[in-house]
Amino acid sequence: MKTNFKMRINNTVKVKTLTTNILMFITLSSVLFSCGISPSSSIKTIPANMSSSTSTTTTQVNPDQTVSVNTYFVLSSSIVQIVTRVPPPIDPGSLITLIMSGSYIMEQYGNLSSFVTLATYYGTGDISNGTASVVMTGSFLSQGSQVQLLEVAQIVLTLNNINGIKKVQFLSAANLAETPTLSPILVPTSNNGLQYSVSASDYSSLVS
Repeated sequence: MKTNFKMRINNTVKVKTLTTNILMFITLSSVLFSCGISPSSSIKTIPANMSSSTSTTTTQVNPDQTVSVNTYFVLSSSIVQIVTRVPPPIDPGSLITLIMSGSYIMEQYGNLSSFVTLATYYGTGDISNGTASVVMTGSFLSQGSQVQLLEVAQIVLTLNNINGIKKVQFLSAANLAETPTLSPILVPTSNNGLQYSVSASDYSSLVS
């Protein structure tokens, strides 16, 4: 059943557009670098085919100015966890923007990629009864199941950083108008087939 975008804004979703998330990320980065601080990341689990040199943290930051979050990126057909320090507060939109725009992380460790892109991710909604809403574009639906699986895994595992999020539901924006029509969509899991609502445990087996 399709849900009117404006109706969901009046209720619980209040979707934040990707433009807002990107501006937030750019502003966040500018503040960091103007203070002489850059985000610091380290591999928590290193796959056998990744250089051992990636196990060291290259940048030191004041822990009082940042919080530690687990972000997830794609390496071949698996997911790699990266521990990253970012300024608080953290919310679903800023975390997804981080894994989508985190080129400095991917460049630092090499061979990593992100399947979350401007073409497939639209925005996020509020957390309601422990469930976060993530809105994807029609381009997401046109991807193969394996790409969808890894992209959803990146998002769900990363959002697991936020206390209170137990599930993530995915919605599709049928069009990118000012008030697009939203529809719940089935997403692949690593062990339970297709589901409308998923949790981090549905993707933990993909983490190297």
